[in-house]
Amino acid sequence: FQAQGSGTLINAGGWGFHVGDAGAGEASVRLGAEVVTPRLHVGGAATGEGILTVSSNGKITVGVDAMIVGEFGDGELKINNGGELDATASGYSAIGDHAGSVGSLIVNGNGSRLDADVLRVAYSGTGSMEVSAGADVILNDIYVGDQANGVGTLDVTGSGSTLTANVRLIVGSYAGSMGTATFSNGAVIDGTGFYNAIATEGGTGQVTVDNAEWHTGEFHVGQRGNGTLNVTDGIITTSNFATLGRFDNGVGVATISGPTANWAVNGILAIGPLGSGELFVENGASVSSQTLFISDYAGVGSPNGLVDVDGTGSLLTAANAYVGRSNITTAKLEVGNNAVVEIADTLELGQTGTLTTHNGGLIQIGTPPVSLADADSPFSSGVVTTGNGTLDLRGLIEGDLHNDGTVTAYKNTLVGVMGAYTQTANGTLDLTLVNNNPNLGVVNFLGDAQLDGTLSLTLQSLLALGDTVKIIKANNITGQFANVTGNDIGNDLALKVIYQPDTVLVEVISAIIPGDLDSDGFVGINDLNLVLAAWNQNVPPADPLADPSGDGFVGIDDLNTVLGNWNAGTPPQSTRPALQTSIPEPTSATSVVLCLFALCRWRA
Repeated sequence: FQAQGSGTLINAGGWGFHVGDAGAGEASVRLGAEVVTPRLHVGGAATGEGILTVSSNGKITVGVDAMIVGEFGDGELKINNGGELDATASGYSAIGDHAGSVGSLIVNGNGSRLDADVLRVAYSGTGSMEVSAGADVILNDIYVGDQANGVGTLDVTGSGSTLTANVRLIVGSYAGSMGTATFSNGAVIDGTGFYNAIATEGGTGQVTVDNAEWHTGEFHVGQRGNGTLNVTDGIITTSNFATLGRFDNGVGVATISGPTANWAVNGILAIGPLGSGELFVENGASVSSQTLFISDYAGVGSPNGLVDVDGTGSLLTAANAYVGRSNITTAKLEVGNNAVVEIADTLELGQTGTLTTHNGGLIQIGTPPVSLADADSPFSSGVVTTGNGTLDLRGLIEGDLHNDGTVTAYKNTLVGVMGAYTQTANGTLDLTLVNNNPNLGVVNFLGDAQLDGTLSLTLQSLLALGDTVKIIKANNITGQFANVTGNDIGNDLALKVIYQPDTVLVEVISAIIPGDLDSDGFVGINDLNLVLAAWNQNVPPADPLADPSGDGFVGIDDLNTVLGNWNAGTPPQSTRPALQTSIPEPTSATSVVLCLFALCRWRA
């Protein structure tokens, strides 16, 4: 059957337009001809074999009933060379409808176009769809491999070829279905309307993006089925949030590979939140998100999340990252072979989380210093906390840890670093003592530890005078913290830091240091000057600034209190260099001061 020529109109009412209903049939609509029908079936009964071609400005408009290619039999629909098919009013469109059917849809060439509401490529049969050579397809929903036994394939290829899904794009929907999609050679897929997913309700789905662009809204790989995403030299942008292995029984694996492969998530990227998710960024590819979660929630099973960034030029970036916050998950962030992970603000490593770096792999937290770009920089590998960056440490680091920013840790968890720990003068170790169990070391460094900067202590346990708590264990410890904050714990008690060759302890001591008149935690030249400034004066009893003896008179007893406790406590960091050159020995200071006072009295 052929309908051709401008002005030719076929109005197929009643049962509609059928090609190959129970036998073999072939039809074409071309050269400006038009067919209007409430129903379009190509390959109806099991014995039906139909081929329909719409080309050269030919057009078919399908009404409110259905468009089916391969209902029970075999059907083929070709839209090419500027042909058009409009099924937006149709309540049901399917390619490969019932079990045993085979349907094929091809939209090819500039100006060729398909419009439909909901299109199922392989509802319960076998269906394939190709969009190529600059053709356009605009749909509300598309399902590739929908119900049990449905096996669907979608191929969008070629520069100028587009597929737009205004609401949903699903590859591999229900249990027993299988969907495969390939976007390649300059094609553009627009799924920003609402929802894109691979393997939603128990189905199996796989999508490959090769030198193409896929723009999604909400995006899930392995929502409740087995989903696979491969991006090779292609681009994915996600305008909402994305997951790999979203719910229980969901398995999602994504591989982003190649120097021009990129996945940008404008929101949350969650790897294995309740199911199992794995993300591989390799061979110079890049992935970015606002917030990265790896195995964050407690699912019915055992959620598992892995992010592996590998190879020179490979880059993963996020503003904040959370790794293994639930105690029944397993979570790992691994970086190797000169790849880089950049976390702008905070990385929280939970109890079940692991950070692994090897062969020059770098996890950088915070704004990097200029030296980070230098080839000989100490930040060339390992885990680095820099600038405004914070590492919340409760899990395990397999590699070195360099702290030039802030590391927070909690003594009620078993945390550790397999490599060396280095803290610079700019670094802060913020330690919360929640449990004084001696078997729970705050940070266990299996390598060496080099200390400097600030130790900030927060106490949440009740400790008594004389209690000792281990806070750091290392192979070998060099250096000391230049500044300690939070050591005054109230009730006239304080925490004293004790350094040993392989251990750092805090001991509960009395907070009152005799002779510390200015209350700076150190007996030195400032306290001596306070006594001398008020010498021989009557003051209110126990004047804290000059009368430590409490007798109401500033004299020799007060001087002896200061000199007898000389150098007690910890020097304030700002005065440390001057104190090293100006503090006298107690014996020489006593003789000098006594001579001075004797001379003053003789002259009087």
